Amino acid sequence: MNEYFLALQRLIDGRPIRIGKGSEITRKNVALEAGKDASAIKAGRAVFVNLIKDIELAQSKQKASNCASSERVKRLKESLERSKAQNARLEADLERSRKQCLMLMQELFLRKKEEHRPQSVKPDISPSGRKS
Repeated sequence: MNEYFLALQRLIDGRPIRIGKGSEITRKNVALEAGKDASAIKAGRAVFVNLIKDIELAQSKQKASNCASSERVKRLKESLERSKAQNARLEADLERSRKQCLMLMQELFLRKKEEHRPQSVKPDISPSGRKS
């Protein structure tokens, strides 16, 4: 009898050794985890009354936990989608800022170039050699 309770505890702890991790807690899975036949735990046998109660309690807790987990996963997925949308907006803003920065740098370059260009100055002396 003890092996059934140990098997149930391993399933509750998420550390099964004979069946897959994350398996649903059922009478069948407890029996398989205990190394017994899948149909070994029968409701009509008085020896299994306490075990069946414990299995049903663990089963309801597992379902409630799974429900809460699925809600949490849903919220996390929604949060991820919002973050992805925000990231896309920020990337677009960054691209616009880069383009504007390049445009301003080009404009500054052209202005600096114009400032350093020699101005056409009228010479004081005409081509004939006389002062104007």
